Amino acid sequence: MNVSKTKSTPRPWPIFRPILRLSQRVWLARLVILAVHLIVLGGGYRCVLRIAEARGISMWDSSSWIDYWIPPTPWAFWVYATLYLYFPVTMLLTPRTRAGLRALLLHLQAQVLLSLLTWTVFLVCPTEIHIRQQMESAISASTPVLQEAYKGLYMLDARWNAWPSLHVSLSLLMLLACTHFTTRAGDRHGMWSRGTGDRRMIVVGTVAWVALCWSILATKQHFFFDLWTGALAGLATWVVYLRPRLLSLGQRAQDA
Repeated sequence: MNVSKTKSTPRPWPIFRPILRLSQRVWLARLVILAVHLIVLGGGYRCVLRIAEARGISMWDSSSWIDYWIPPTPWAFWVYATLYLYFPVTMLLTPRTRAGLRALLLHLQAQVLLSLLTWTVFLVCPTEIHIRQQMESAISASTPVLQEAYKGLYMLDARWNAWPSLHVSLSLLMLLACTHFTTRAGDRHGMWSRGTGDRRMIVVGTVAWVALCWSILATKQHFFFDLWTGALAGLATWVVYLRPRLLSLGQRAQDA
Protein backbone atom coordinates (compact mmCIF):
# COMPACT_ATOMS: atom_id res chain seq x y z
CA MET A 1 0.00 0.00 0.00
CA ASN A 2 1.26 3.46 -0.90
CA VAL A 3 1.48 5.47 2.34
CA SER A 4 1.41 8.85 0.64
CA LYS A 5 -1.80 7.98 -1.21
CA THR A 6 -3.38 6.71 1.97
CA LYS A 7 -2.62 9.97 3.75
CA SER A 8 -4.03 12.01 0.89
CA THR A 9 -7.31 10.09 0.74
CA PRO A 10 -10.12 12.46 1.79
CA ARG A 11 -11.88 11.18 4.88
CA PRO A 12 -15.13 12.27 6.49
CA TRP A 13 -14.93 14.20 9.75
CA PRO A 14 -14.70 11.91 12.81
CA ILE A 15 -18.26 12.78 13.84
CA PHE A 16 -19.58 11.38 10.55
CA ARG A 17 -17.40 8.26 10.27
CA PRO A 18 -19.78 5.97 12.19
CA ILE A 19 -22.16 6.33 9.23
CA LEU A 20 -19.62 4.46 7.09
CA ARG A 21 -20.35 1.35 9.17
CA LEU A 22 -23.78 1.33 7.55
CA SER A 23 -22.31 1.02 4.05
CA GLN A 24 -23.83 -2.48 3.70
CA ARG A 25 -27.25 -0.94 4.28
CA VAL A 26 -27.25 1.72 1.61
CA TRP A 27 -30.70 3.17 2.15
CA LEU A 28 -30.35 3.27 5.93
CA ALA A 29 -27.04 5.10 5.61
CA ARG A 30 -28.62 7.62 3.25
CA LEU A 31 -31.59 8.17 5.51
CA VAL A 32 -29.18 8.88 8.37
CA ILE A 33 -27.30 11.39 6.20
CA LEU A 34 -30.59 13.05 5.21
CA ALA A 35 -31.59 13.29 8.88
CA VAL A 36 -28.22 14.81 9.81
CA HIS A 37 -28.60 17.26 6.93
CA LEU A 38 -32.00 18.42 8.18
CA ILE A 39 -31.01 18.62 11.84
CA VAL A 40 -27.63 20.34 11.43
CA LEU A 41 -28.39 22.72 8.56
CA GLY A 42 -32.06 23.30 9.31
CA GLY A 43 -31.55 23.64 13.05
CA GLY A 44 -28.51 25.86 12.71
CA TYR A 45 -30.28 28.11 10.23
CA ARG A 46 -33.25 28.55 12.53
CA CYS A 47 -31.04 29.41 15.51
CA VAL A 48 -29.11 32.04 13.57
CA LEU A 49 -32.29 33.64 12.23
CA ARG A 50 -33.86 33.78 15.66
CA ILE A 51 -30.78 35.62 16.94
CA ALA A 52 -30.92 38.06 14.03
CA GLU A 53 -34.64 38.59 14.51
CA ALA A 54 -34.21 39.27 18.22
CA ARG A 55 -31.55 41.88 17.48
CA GLY A 56 -33.62 43.49 14.72
CA ILE A 57 -30.59 45.29 13.28
CA SER A 58 -29.94 46.00 9.61
CA MET A 59 -26.41 47.15 8.79
CA TRP A 60 -27.06 48.36 5.23
CA ASP A 61 -29.43 48.35 2.27
CA SER A 62 -28.17 46.18 -0.62
CA SER A 63 -31.22 46.64 -2.85
CA SER A 64 -30.94 47.86 -6.43
CA TRP A 65 -33.24 48.84 -9.28
CA ILE A 66 -33.47 45.18 -10.35
CA ASP A 67 -35.22 44.32 -7.10
CA TYR A 68 -37.98 46.82 -7.85
CA TRP A 69 -38.13 46.00 -11.56
CA ILE A 70 -39.03 42.33 -11.00
CA PRO A 71 -42.67 42.23 -9.87
CA PRO A 72 -43.81 40.22 -6.83
CA THR A 73 -45.10 36.88 -8.14
CA PRO A 74 -46.94 34.81 -5.51
CA TRP A 75 -46.88 31.50 -7.46
CA ALA A 76 -43.07 31.70 -7.57
CA PHE A 77 -43.26 30.19 -4.08
CA TRP A 78 -43.55 26.72 -5.65
CA VAL A 79 -40.33 27.25 -7.58
CA TYR A 80 -38.68 28.67 -4.46
CA ALA A 81 -39.63 25.50 -2.56
CA THR A 82 -37.84 23.24 -5.06
CA LEU A 83 -34.63 23.82 -3.08
CA TYR A 84 -35.74 21.04 -0.75
CA LEU A 85 -35.60 18.53 -3.62
CA TYR A 86 -31.94 19.15 -4.40
CA PHE A 87 -30.36 17.11 -1.64
CA PRO A 88 -32.58 14.01 -2.12
CA VAL A 89 -31.87 14.15 -5.87
CA THR A 90 -28.14 14.41 -5.17
CA MET A 91 -28.40 11.34 -2.95
CA LEU A 92 -30.22 9.40 -5.68
CA LEU A 93 -27.59 10.26 -8.28
CA THR A 94 -24.64 9.34 -6.06
CA PRO A 95 -23.41 5.75 -6.64
CA ARG A 96 -24.70 3.20 -4.15
CA THR A 97 -21.23 2.12 -3.09
CA ARG A 98 -18.95 2.74 -0.12
CA ALA A 99 -17.09 5.32 -2.22
CA GLY A 100 -20.42 6.96 -3.03
CA LEU A 101 -21.25 7.08 0.66
CA ARG A 102 -17.94 8.81 1.36
CA ALA A 103 -18.73 11.26 -1.42
CA LEU A 104 -22.10 12.07 0.17
CA LEU A 105 -20.43 12.71 3.52
CA LEU A 106 -17.86 14.98 1.88
CA HIS A 107 -20.73 16.79 0.20
CA LEU A 108 -22.51 17.18 3.54
CA GLN A 109 -19.32 18.62 5.02
CA ALA A 110 -19.08 21.13 2.17
CA GLN A 111 -22.64 22.25 2.87
CA VAL A 112 -21.88 22.63 6.57
CA LEU A 113 -18.81 24.77 5.84
CA LEU A 114 -20.74 26.89 3.36
CA SER A 115 -23.58 27.34 5.85
CA LEU A 116 -21.21 28.31 8.68
CA LEU A 117 -19.66 30.99 6.49
CA THR A 118 -23.07 32.31 5.49
CA TRP A 119 -24.44 32.29 9.04
CA THR A 120 -21.42 34.29 10.14
CA VAL A 121 -22.28 36.95 7.56
CA PHE A 122 -25.91 36.94 8.69
CA LEU A 123 -24.80 37.71 12.26
CA VAL A 124 -21.94 40.10 11.53
CA CYS A 125 -23.65 42.08 8.78
CA PRO A 126 -27.44 41.54 8.95
CA THR A 127 -29.43 43.04 6.10
CA GLU A 128 -33.18 43.40 6.30
CA ILE A 129 -35.14 42.31 3.23
CA HIS A 130 -37.50 45.27 3.34
CA ILE A 131 -38.99 44.57 -0.11
CA ARG A 132 -40.88 41.65 1.42
CA GLN A 133 -43.64 44.21 1.99
CA GLN A 134 -44.32 44.11 -1.77
CA MET A 135 -45.15 40.42 -1.56
CA GLU A 136 -47.21 40.82 1.58
CA SER A 137 -49.44 43.18 -0.39
CA ALA A 138 -49.56 40.91 -3.46
CA ILE A 139 -50.50 37.70 -1.66
CA SER A 140 -53.65 39.28 -0.25
CA ALA A 141 -55.14 38.85 -3.74
CA SER A 142 -53.76 35.30 -4.31
CA THR A 143 -55.31 31.92 -3.55
CA PRO A 144 -55.92 30.76 0.05
CA VAL A 145 -53.37 27.97 -0.46
CA LEU A 146 -50.64 30.44 -1.37
CA GLN A 147 -51.62 32.73 1.48
CA GLU A 148 -51.15 29.85 3.92
CA ALA A 149 -47.89 28.85 2.23
CA TYR A 150 -46.44 32.34 2.69
CA LYS A 151 -47.76 32.52 6.22
CA GLY A 152 -45.79 29.39 7.05
CA LEU A 153 -42.73 30.68 5.22
CA TYR A 154 -42.72 33.94 7.15
CA MET A 155 -43.09 32.10 10.44
CA LEU A 156 -39.97 30.04 9.70
CA ASP A 157 -37.88 32.54 7.78
CA ALA A 158 -36.92 35.88 9.36
CA ARG A 159 -36.18 38.77 7.03
CA TRP A 160 -32.55 39.33 8.10
CA ASN A 161 -31.08 36.46 6.09
CA ALA A 162 -30.27 38.46 2.98
CA TRP A 163 -26.76 37.77 1.75
CA PRO A 164 -25.24 35.60 0.51
CA SER A 165 -28.34 33.64 -0.46
CA LEU A 166 -28.18 30.08 0.88
CA HIS A 167 -30.93 29.17 -1.55
CA VAL A 168 -28.57 29.97 -4.41
CA SER A 169 -25.27 28.77 -2.93
CA LEU A 170 -26.49 25.40 -1.63
CA SER A 171 -28.49 24.60 -4.76
CA LEU A 172 -25.52 25.48 -7.00
CA LEU A 173 -23.21 23.29 -4.93
CA MET A 174 -25.64 20.39 -5.28
CA LEU A 175 -26.14 21.01 -9.00
CA LEU A 176 -22.38 20.87 -9.56
CA ALA A 177 -22.17 17.65 -7.55
CA CYS A 178 -24.96 16.10 -9.62
CA THR A 179 -23.13 17.14 -12.78
CA HIS A 180 -20.01 15.47 -11.45
CA PHE A 181 -21.85 12.22 -10.75
CA THR A 182 -23.77 12.01 -14.03
CA THR A 183 -21.14 12.91 -16.63
CA ARG A 184 -17.83 11.44 -17.64
CA ALA A 185 -16.12 14.37 -15.93
CA GLY A 186 -17.06 12.67 -12.69
CA ASP A 187 -16.05 9.25 -14.00
CA ARG A 188 -12.53 10.34 -14.92
CA HIS A 189 -10.92 7.99 -12.45
CA GLY A 190 -13.37 5.13 -12.79
CA MET A 191 -15.03 5.79 -9.44
CA TRP A 192 -18.58 6.56 -10.44
CA SER A 193 -19.86 3.29 -11.83
CA ARG A 194 -23.23 4.85 -12.63
CA GLY A 195 -21.65 7.55 -14.85
CA THR A 196 -24.56 7.70 -17.29
CA GLY A 197 -23.22 10.68 -19.20
CA ASP A 198 -26.81 11.83 -19.71
CA ARG A 199 -26.34 15.53 -20.40
CA ARG A 200 -30.06 16.08 -20.77
CA MET A 201 -30.30 15.74 -17.01
CA ILE A 202 -27.72 18.50 -16.62
CA VAL A 203 -29.66 20.78 -18.97
CA VAL A 204 -32.85 20.21 -16.99
CA GLY A 205 -30.97 20.81 -13.72
CA THR A 206 -29.46 24.04 -15.02
CA VAL A 207 -32.83 25.37 -16.18
CA ALA A 208 -34.34 24.45 -12.81
CA TRP A 209 -31.51 26.26 -11.00
CA VAL A 210 -31.97 29.41 -13.10
CA ALA A 211 -35.68 29.30 -12.28
CA LEU A 212 -34.81 28.95 -8.59
CA CYS A 213 -32.59 32.03 -8.83
CA TRP A 214 -35.48 33.96 -10.37
CA SER A 215 -37.84 32.75 -7.65
CA ILE A 216 -35.83 34.26 -4.78
CA LEU A 217 -36.33 37.65 -6.42
CA ALA A 218 -39.94 37.13 -7.50
CA THR A 219 -40.97 36.02 -3.99
CA LYS A 220 -39.14 39.06 -2.56
CA GLN A 221 -37.14 36.80 -0.28
CA HIS A 222 -33.79 38.19 -1.48
CA PHE A 223 -32.10 41.05 -3.28
CA PHE A 224 -30.18 40.61 -6.53
CA PHE A 225 -26.99 41.29 -4.56
CA ASP A 226 -27.77 38.19 -2.49
CA LEU A 227 -28.14 36.12 -5.64
CA TRP A 228 -24.74 36.73 -7.16
CA THR A 229 -22.88 36.68 -3.85
CA GLY A 230 -24.59 33.36 -3.09
CA ALA A 231 -23.55 31.99 -6.48
CA LEU A 232 -19.94 33.03 -5.82
CA ALA A 233 -20.01 31.39 -2.38
CA GLY A 234 -21.36 28.12 -3.78
CA LEU A 235 -18.89 28.09 -6.67
CA ALA A 236 -15.95 28.84 -4.36
CA THR A 237 -16.95 25.98 -2.04
CA TRP A 238 -17.09 23.63 -5.02
CA VAL A 239 -13.76 24.68 -6.53
CA VAL A 240 -11.76 24.99 -3.31
CA TYR A 241 -13.22 22.23 -1.15
CA LEU A 242 -15.58 19.67 -2.67
CA ARG A 243 -14.41 19.03 -6.25
CA PRO A 244 -10.74 18.35 -5.33
CA ARG A 245 -11.85 15.85 -2.69
CA LEU A 246 -14.23 14.04 -5.03
CA LEU A 247 -11.50 13.75 -7.65
CA SER A 248 -9.03 12.53 -5.03
CA LEU A 249 -11.57 9.99 -3.81
CA GLY A 250 -12.05 8.79 -7.37
CA GLN A 251 -8.31 8.43 -7.88
CA ARG A 252 -8.01 6.47 -4.66
CA ALA A 253 -10.84 4.13 -5.72
CA GLN A 254 -8.99 3.44 -8.98
CA ASP A 255 -5.69 2.73 -7.22
CA ALA A 256 -7.20 0.47 -4.57
